[in-house]
Parts: sequence; C-alpha cells; structure tokens
Amino acid sequence: MRFTFKEIVEVTGAKLIWGEKIEGEFGISTDTRTINENEIYLPLRGENFDGHNFIDSAIEKGVLGYFTQDNRKINEKAKFVLAVKNSLIAYLELARYIRRKFNPKVVAITGSSGKTTVKEMMAEVLATTFKTHKSKLNHNNEIGLCQTLFAMPKDTEIVVAELGMRNLGEIELLDKYLEPDIGIITNIGTAHVERLGSVDNIASAKCEITNHLKEDGLFVANDNEKIRKLDNISVVRYGENMVDKMISAFSSIEKVTYGIVIALVLVTIFLIINTIKLTISARKREIGIMRLVGASNFTIKTPFIIEGMILGLFGSIVPVLITTYGYLAFYNHFDGYLYSELIKLIAPEPFIYTTSLVVIGIGMLVGMIGSAGAVKKYLKI
Repeated sequence: MRFTFKEIVEVTGAKLIWGEKIEGEFGISTDTRTINENEIYLPLRGENFDGHNFIDSAIEKGVLGYFTQDNRKINEKAKFVLAVKNSLIAYLELARYIRRKFNPKVVAITGSSGKTTVKEMMAEVLATTFKTHKSKLNHNNEIGLCQTLFAMPKDTEIVVAELGMRNLGEIELLDKYLEPDIGIITNIGTAHVERLGSVDNIASAKCEITNHLKEDGLFVANDNEKIRKLDNISVVRYGENMVDKMISAFSSIEKVTYGIVIALVLVTIFLIINTIKLTISARKREIGIMRLVGASNFTIKTPFIIEGMILGLFGSIVPVLITTYGYLAFYNHFDGYLYSELIKLIAPEPFIYTTSLVVIGIGMLVGMIGSAGAVKKYLKI
C-alpha cells in the first residue's frame, strides 16, 4: 500500500519538523533490512529494540524521510522528518486507514489455543469462494496486525486475522484498529494466567474482541459460563446440533429433489412414448411404402428417434426459461448473497448458460430414450 504525503499526515496526525512535503505516493517500511529507496521509514520501539537507532542506516539506503517520536538530532540528509507521539499508534492508524479504504469483511480470531489452526482452516474454506487474505503464521500482535493489513491486496473481500494477548487491554487495542465484522473465541483456557491472575480475567481479556465489532457484527464462542456472565455480551444464542440439523435438512432436500427429477423424467418418457406411438400409427401407410421400396430399418426408425429428440428439445425450453429468469430474479433480490455476505451466490454468468445447456441436453436425451422405446415396442419391421 502506498500513501500520499497528505494522507500520511492526516491519518497519523504527524507534524512536519524538517524539510518540506513532496508529491507522489510512497511505501512505508519499519525494517531497515528490507527497506527500499524512496520509501518512508517508520521506526518502532519495543521492550528490547528501538528502531530510532537505525534511522541513519535507513537514510543511507535511500529513504525519502522518516518518522520520529523523539527529539533526537535530525538527520539533515532526509528530505523530511515527521514527528508523532507514538510510532506504533501511527502504524496502527495507517493500517486502519487501509482497512477502511478497501473495506473487506474482517474475521478476527482469538482464544487460549487453536487460534492459528482455526485461522488457517477458515481462510482455506473462504478462499474457495472469496478473495481471502490472512495473517501470516501466528503474527497476532500490533505489528503483525499492521503487516497483515499493509500486505492486503486491493481486491480482498475477506480478511482473516489472528489476535493474541498477554495482558488485559491488548485485544482491545487490536480490535479498535481492526474493526472486525465477526469475532471468534476458540476457547478460554489457562494460558497467561500467571499474568492475568485468573481464568475470569482471561475470559474478560478475550471478550475484548467484541468491543469494536460492527453494529451488525457476529460474535462466535464456545458455550462458556465465564462468557455468559460478561457485561458486554447482551445476546447469547447456542447452535447445539445446528450443523447436524443443517446437514440433515440439506440431505432431505437433496433426496426430494432427486425424487422430483426422476419422476419428471419418467413422466416425460411416458408422454413421448405415447406421442411417438400415435405418430407410428398415423404413418402406417408411409412405413409400408418404405418397406416395399427396400428402405432399411435404420432409415425407417431414425425419423421417429429424431422427432423424439425434437420433442425433448422443445420440452426443455420452459425449464430453461424458468431456471434463467428465476435465478436472475433470485440473485438480484438478494444482491448476490444469501442471508449474509459470507454466503455468496454463484454469479449468473456463466452459470445460467451452463445450466441451460445441461437442461437442453437432458431434454434431448430423454426424448431419444422415449422415442427409442416407442419404436422398439410399436414399430414392427
């Protein structure tokens, strides 16, 4: 992601303390080992490191300018220097700007264990239907969140992000800048209990994931007594056996659908057999003449087979029209999604064309089978 100078200043609240603003769009890097020329260096500070110590190295590698949260001596080789109160918060602000600009649906996952596994599995499933972007490995802290959003392609539809924590307030911070649509807690365990003091505190820390959910957001968690009694959880719904019920319902629908299709095929074959029977009866004289002039069995039977296929072709027109216009109306009514934007309907094109060809093919095949049966039974040569 590249930013204009104006975007950088407005988003981070930075003050220009050296040089002058420049035109163009620029990448931002926090790592002097991978930084490129004409980027802007954003030095981060942690418990055991301080990126400000590498500002001179960044300048030597050709960066245009850099951020600082110190009143250190300015490196005048830079074209500009931007001062911020906290470089990590500036990084997070830029990450949230990207999230809002591209506006994908965001799934945030936390829990005492299983976060990375659930994140990987969910991303794999979603990627079959949506353009999905996920956090790498277990990059689940503030810097990892920023790296995830900075690396997000512009056409991303869903982001799956893992959120980790060691103390109260950490997920709250991540959640604030991620603004998830869906928050998931895999479980509440005893990891980091030595830091938080109790499992209840761990539950409270994990449930910070709900603090900045979208207004119509969804919170998913295991049935947990500690989660039930939290103040910021207002509605709790439990989907006991829901998956089994859904599978059973879809299985029943599938069986009924197959039954209806088979019944319709049999009825169609019966009607075509009777139609061809009447045709054979009406053409007895013509058939007799063809026999007298020495026409082969193939020559006599083929027109009836073709007629059956034509009947099947015309019979498939109504189902094709119903399928085409019915699905278009259904798709447009739901704006391409069913119940939720996570359930995406198949785009009409080329789906309706493929379906129409299949229906026409089945119609002609059924017509051929029906007419062949009638010819075999009623056309005695």
